Amino acid sequence: MKSQDLYQILLSSLDLPESIKDSYMEGLLKKYSVTSEELTIEVLREIVADFLQETILEHDRTNEQDAFVQNQ
Repeated sequence: MKSQDLYQILLSSLDLPESIKDSYMEGLLKKYSVTSEELTIEVLREIVADFLQETILEHDRTNEQDAFVQNQ
């Protein structure tokens, strides 16, 4: 699969407003030191795994904060 195809798959999978998708993607690619032309399936896997981990951790933090507030 071509790098540009992988980039488009990743971009289309983001549940973000269109106005911020490009800047968010630029930040992700910069974090992994690749351009959209250099994106490989291995890097895409890393990006998705990190994104999921961050999402799960944020969800856990939110639930912990909600539980703390309810116990007050």
